[in-house]
Amino acid sequence: MTKSDIIDILEKFKKDFEEYGVESVLRTPEEEPELSEPILTTLHKSMGVVENQPVTCEMLFLPKEEDDKAYTFNILFTLTDNVNEKNLGILMAATSMINFYLPFGSFILNTQGGILVFKQALVLPEDVGIHTAMKMIDTIVGRSLDMVDNQIDYFIRLSDGRMSLEEYGMMLFPEDQK
Repeated sequence: MTKSDIIDILEKFKKDFEEYGVESVLRTPEEEPELSEPILTTLHKSMGVVENQPVTCEMLFLPKEEDDKAYTFNILFTLTDNVNEKNLGILMAATSMINFYLPFGSFILNTQGGILVFKQALVLPEDVGIHTAMKMIDTIVGRSLDMVDNQIDYFIRLSDGRMSLEEYGMMLFPEDQK
């Protein structure tokens, strides 16, 4: 893959998201010299069944050194940047509970800034074709969107105190409640 292929991939995803009504912006180092790599940012206005929470997503390929044999595609969803400080401990425990069982990605809490994200990475061999890369990225983007959409209601309620850690545990492990 080349730098041009990376831009093509991000432009394709930008177009796809826009077709679904998702606001998307592709920023490049040529337009914004402070960036080291192109970044696709999307705004999903309504995620979750109950909370209808806006979620920002950033997708990019991490910088690749000349001797690297692979590209790393990174996707980061910001679920909230406003976690109530008194609920940080509950949210740390909840992210640990779910991360243990996740088949991919992880929920991460920045306790200094009160930011909760879902992060996923995909390593692609340097000789991967653009079409194969796009299929693999499409799969990981779709699964990540599903993961965020399925969990955001719980995390928003945990972050603002409307759900207890015990209630979250009962939701995650209903078989343990028998």
